[in-house]
Amino acid sequence: MLGLSLTLDALFNLGLGLGLILVAAAAKDFGWKRGLLAIAGLASLPVAGQAAVDRAADLLVIAAPLWLAVVVVTSVSWLLTEAPSEH
Repeated sequence: MLGLSLTLDALFNLGLGLGLILVAAAAKDFGWKRGLLAIAGLASLPVAGQAAVDRAADLLVIAAPLWLAVVVVTSVSWLLTEAPSEH
């Protein structure tokens, strides 16, 4: 069961990393946020190796705060943009 959990978590990290990189590549008007997305995505990719290499999980010390930064920056940006008008 632990092996399955590690494998699923590794796949999550791989998908998260690739997703953040793809969003950064597609987001031409994000400015410095684009760099944050790319860095967080790149930091997530090695963590995907945690199912095979224990030390890969140690990289969460770097990747996790970057994910948190992406979530906070994105959330604050959305909150500060003009909300769509309701009719």
